[in-house]
Amino acid sequence: RFSDVFRGEPGQTTIGEHRIHTGTAGPVKLPQYRVRYAHRETLKQELENKLESGIIEPSMAESNCISMQER
Repeated sequence: RFSDVFRGEPGQTTIGEHRIHTGTAGPVKLPQYRVRYAHRETLKQELENKLESGIIEPSMAESNCISMQER
């Protein structure tokens, strides 16, 4: 429907920059989701692709990292 607006692959933009101000709130820590063994290779490939594309970057932050949920 909006194919003229979106590229085929996600990427980065230089149009703007934003910050999320959390005030004095600390990092959000939740238990990690278990990944089914059958999905681990797919998850590993997706993360590698996103790292190579620059969509995500390695982090040692105290807050939880991204997670991919099966739908």
